[in-house]
Amino acid sequence: MNKILTLCENRGFLQKTYNAALKQDIITIFPTGALLQANLRNEWFNSSIINKDHTVFLNKNDFDETVEYARNLCNVLPFGVADVLRNKKSMKERVDLVKESGNKFDFRMYTLENDYNLKTNFYVSPKTSTHFFHQFQKQRKMWWRKFSANPGRYCYSDIKNGDKGTQRIDIIAEYEWGKQILETLTLNNDGRKKKNLEFKEGKTTFYPDIISSDISTTAMFLNALCDSYEEPVSQGKPRPLLHFHRKLAPYKLSFAITSQKASTLSELCDLALFLCRQLRDNHVSTLMLPSCSKLKLEEQWQQYDQMGIPYNIILNDNTLKDGVTLLRSRDTTLKEQVHVSDIVDYVEKLFKNY
Repeated sequence: MNKILTLCENRGFLQKTYNAALKQDIITIFPTGALLQANLRNEWFNSSIINKDHTVFLNKNDFDETVEYARNLCNVLPFGVADVLRNKKSMKERVDLVKESGNKFDFRMYTLENDYNLKTNFYVSPKTSTHFFHQFQKQRKMWWRKFSANPGRYCYSDIKNGDKGTQRIDIIAEYEWGKQILETLTLNNDGRKKKNLEFKEGKTTFYPDIISSDISTTAMFLNALCDSYEEPVSQGKPRPLLHFHRKLAPYKLSFAITSQKASTLSELCDLALFLCRQLRDNHVSTLMLPSCSKLKLEEQWQQYDQMGIPYNIILNDNTLKDGVTLLRSRDTTLKEQVHVSDIVDYVEKLFKNY
């Protein structure tokens, strides 16, 4: 586990600092990790709020007021309200949770500088809430699996039954060091009998059941790093890399330039800068470093693979003659020829779908 965190620290995803009082490391997100976290939050937003079958409202201030607004606007069930809440658990509470779990490494033992919980509530008719809850479980597990390099690691915990018919189930990721809780789903049918949540069906007045999803951004972030870590063998040696899904990768593309002539090298750098601007104008997160024309290709590929960048554009002497670049894949290490005039459109197709 430590080697994953060490690689991520070396590649700018995070920084570990030791907290003497708690006798454990605390994590601060670094620039590459900030991009990863933004992509994770964006995918959660698209899945939980934008792309739902039912209308979901995003709360900004008073949650109850947002629920009342949603209830008055929709006037029928179901509807949802999502919220982003600062995690109020103290570090001591997190450490106590870890001790209870017995895991050698537990996502809950770490805190990010700004740790939040992503919460979604669905207000559902009691007649359909059980079916809705079961379907919601499947949808949420599929969401985690969709972005995973190893989708088989995601499963459910046992269902826990609470007072007044409340049900709770966790979506967990299984690692060699233990099971990690990623998301908690709850069916609450105590009614939360507030006047503003009354609904009528004929002459019957009822209160909706509430189905909730709760995700820690700490768990989401660390899981993305751990899930993506791989060590495929290349030329008889392990090749550590981060196999991010294309939608989650902090950078989608990088550049590598190789030439034996100083004059040609300058032209290739100008061409790379031109292509980089085109890609960024097309909203493709692209990394172009000064070292892309100085380091050996193998050194660059090691760095880019460990940053989880899916593709690398290689410009060489032949590019200035025939306009052809090489597009190297992180996953296969294979290279394909793409003309410079087709790069932007081709990349758009690569990243368009999941």
